[in-house]
Amino acid sequence: MMPDFLSRIENRLQTLVEGGLERLAGGRVSAASLAAAITRAMETSLQRDRADRPWAADVYKIRMHPEDLQALQQEDPDLEAKLEQAVLQATRDGGYSLLAAPCVDFETDEELKHNKIDVQPNHSRPLLDHTQQMPTLQGKELPKHAERAYLVRADGRAYALDREIINIGRLPDNHIILSDPRVSRRHAQVRLREGCHLIFDMSSLAGTQVNGQPIMEHLLQHGDVITLPGMHFEYRIQETSPSETSPSQTEPNGTET
Repeated sequence: MMPDFLSRIENRLQTLVEGGLERLAGGRVSAASLAAAITRAMETSLQRDRADRPWAADVYKIRMHPEDLQALQQEDPDLEAKLEQAVLQATRDGGYSLLAAPCVDFETDEELKHNKIDVQPNHSRPLLDHTQQMPTLQGKELPKHAERAYLVRADGRAYALDREIINIGRLPDNHIILSDPRVSRRHAQVRLREGCHLIFDMSSLAGTQVNGQPIMEHLLQHGDVITLPGMHFEYRIQETSPSETSPSQTEPNGTET
């Protein structure tokens, strides 16, 4: 039998999304089935820290039959954003913590039967950062203090890494916004730790590469080349400022030429 708190989360999710789903996909997909699938995924992916606090997954990839997904998106193009808000509210109601704002992405799978929903949950980065003292980077070759660090595109446009966290992706609330459709809405993240920058792939579909190798987490060194779909950045630490663009002021940009 499902614990009461999970039942409350499922009911909350169903209430939050049922208005947009009650007539979707010709009745193929119901709010109840979607809420149940997300709740089960949330339950199976829970992680607990040293204080026994529960941390829910913040990335949910939802696979559906192509015809079902097409019908959903035709009826409600903003469904992903609505589901993200529903997951956020449901986790708060359930007393769960999140590593980042929820990200919901739909994918098609022709092998799935109609009315079937497969939800794959994930945590956007290791829970270790929230459960233990920040691990030291001793033993690795450290770059010099990253006071003037930049991501520089091939055309010379530079983005100053002047915040502790820089988010990269398609959504307009990212610090560096890329419009290539292959880029995930929240694709990668650069974080400052002990004066050094690390880049994390945020469970993106297309992945993130550094110097031609796929990564989940990488300590950046001067000259490293970061590759996202349709875009290359070079990580630079330098004394003089390049032609600089503040990440908070960037506009969506397309594929490099």
